[in-house]
Amino acid sequence: MNCSVASFCEAQKVGEFNFPRTFIGRYAYTNEFCPPGTSGAGKPQASTRCSKGNTPPSFQDLRVLQCGQTLANIKQNLTGPADLETLAASARMLTSYSYYSHYLTAEEVTTAAQIADTLLSSVNVSQSVREAAVATVSNIMYSHPPDNNQEINATQSLTRTLSRLSVDLSLISDQLDSKVVQPNIVVQSAQISAADTQGVQFTALSGWSFSFVADRIQLDTNTSAVAVETGFTADAVVYLKFPPV
Repeated sequence: MNCSVASFCEAQKVGEFNFPRTFIGRYAYTNEFCPPGTSGAGKPQASTRCSKGNTPPSFQDLRVLQCGQTLANIKQNLTGPADLETLAASARMLTSYSYYSHYLTAEEVTTAAQIADTLLSSVNVSQSVREAAVATVSNIMYSHPPDNNQEINATQSLTRTLSRLSVDLSLISDQLDSKVVQPNIVVQSAQISAADTQGVQFTALSGWSFSFVADRIQLDTNTSAVAVETGFTADAVVYLKFPPV
């Protein structure tokens, strides 16, 4: 990790909206919120994403939320010819948490999980749609654990879909080592030849944000034992050892 390279976008104004300092790969949500009396009351009116495509990193892809939009409407429109980019972004913003909005209800968690499941299961959707859907999953993980059968079934189905995505991500991406990183979840895929490795280690390193950050996710595709760099503390370590043959 190179500490001399910025790993975040500085707080700034994009269009008419103000965004806080944000880690690379993360979505930033505006300080302006949908007004009371709308279905999106307390939710951010817009979002953008911190991208490392420029130097220094900058916010890209501004999305504005229609404050009258609901998760139920989004779910219903997924089966039609609607713009999936807009629907995925809207679901992500409607599930985002702020001190000005309530935690998601069981019904909202169920609907959001079904939306994310549908988006991630769809063929020929863009990478940005998948990333927005994964961000929605990360958002609903802030809510309370499932407490009814419908919610449990929706989240279990979503878990299976995420497992399939982790296998297929490098196949649908132009990179051999592909990952989507959001505060509460990382989906990573890599194509590895069993003949060329003793074992594979995934490591998520701790940081002051207490959440996953792209620059602190490491994948070692050839290691004979678990190892963490000196001076670092790992939040999560997954090690898969391959047999000699």
